[in-house]
Amino acid sequence: MNNFKKYLIGSFGFHVGALVVAIVASFVVATPQSQKINLANNDAIPAMTEKQLMESVAVSEAELAASLSQYEQRTKAREAEYNNRLEAVNKAEKALSEKNKEISKSQRELQMVNKNLAEMREQARRLKAQQEHAVAEDKKKRADEIVQQEKLRKAKVAEKNRIEAERKEEELVKRRLAAQKEANKKALREIAARNKAAEERELALIRGKYEDDIHNLLYDAWMLPYDRQNVHCSVALNLAPDGSIINFSFQTECPSGYKQMIDLAIQRVNKLPRVPDKIFKSTEVVNFIDVIK
Repeated sequence: MNNFKKYLIGSFGFHVGALVVAIVASFVVATPQSQKINLANNDAIPAMTEKQLMESVAVSEAELAASLSQYEQRTKAREAEYNNRLEAVNKAEKALSEKNKEISKSQRELQMVNKNLAEMREQARRLKAQQEHAVAEDKKKRADEIVQQEKLRKAKVAEKNRIEAERKEEELVKRRLAAQKEANKKALREIAARNKAAEERELALIRGKYEDDIHNLLYDAWMLPYDRQNVHCSVALNLAPDGSIINFSFQTECPSGYKQMIDLAIQRVNKLPRVPDKIFKSTEVVNFIDVIK
């Protein structure tokens, strides 16, 4: 708007200046050649008549009036054009102001949209970052799970192999123990058999000695009868655990004289030596033999 006003003012000054130049030029053109002053020849200027002067002035005033009328018309036209342009400019400025308001509103809305868009972009960026972080964490978690699963699988395989090796070793140990146990049983059986045989031999020896002792005790206490004969009297002695003779009975036929002497011998002895339970028998058989040659 300011530039346009400057343009109109400049145009007005230019036209006024041009009009002044045109008026001055008209005076110069209207002056007769006889009025020129020849300064070089120092000639006298011929005098103008009053009629010539009035006509010259009249022509100049008419031209001036015409020029002024044309100037006024052009000025009015320019003012009208200026006013029209000014009105158009005002309308344009008003429209431009409205447009600027709309633009400002649009700019504010655009700024708000841009702000919202920036916030949405920031939210989207954050969300994307969170999603990428979550994906990265999930990948890391899955990778860790895979590593842990692989470690667990390897640990299970190692544990299975260890258990299998221990089972095999245990089976081997069991077989060795079973073989050793069987060998020990065999050895124990052999030892037990040897011990039993030795014990039996020992018991047999002890038993034999015990029987010899019983025989010797009774034979030492036995007195042969006067009327001797070939006899074999078998007597069963019933004994108490302490060796006492509870009673006795004849197992074979025996002459009465021999019976009396055997009875007296048993009474004299009355009690046999006490022996261990393995040797002791509740019934002992003693053979009283007499052979006449």
